[in-house]
Amino acid sequence: MKISKFSILIILFLCVFLSQNLFAQNNNSFMNPPKVIVLPEKGDAHSAVKRKFTGIPSLAVNSNGRMWAVWYAGITADEDDNNYVVVAL
Repeated sequence: MKISKFSILIILFLCVFLSQNLFAQNNNSFMNPPKVIVLPEKGDAHSAVKRKFTGIPSLAVNSNGRMWAVWYAGITADEDDNNYVVVAL
């Protein structure tokens, strides 16, 4: 049986199209704006004393010399769903 180039193209298109739909992220929570916590209280889960994990630091400087420092932190000892981003201005 001879398979035409058009048939192969259609099969490839369907494989790509279906794989994107099958593996697409169903959780759209990343579209929600982040909660901003300014100066957390000592007992708060986001306070420095409660942090068990810090890592992946980054630093940005604009043309006026203003600096932003950011890093991930979390209440558990490893990278996981409990991590959040800390921003220092």
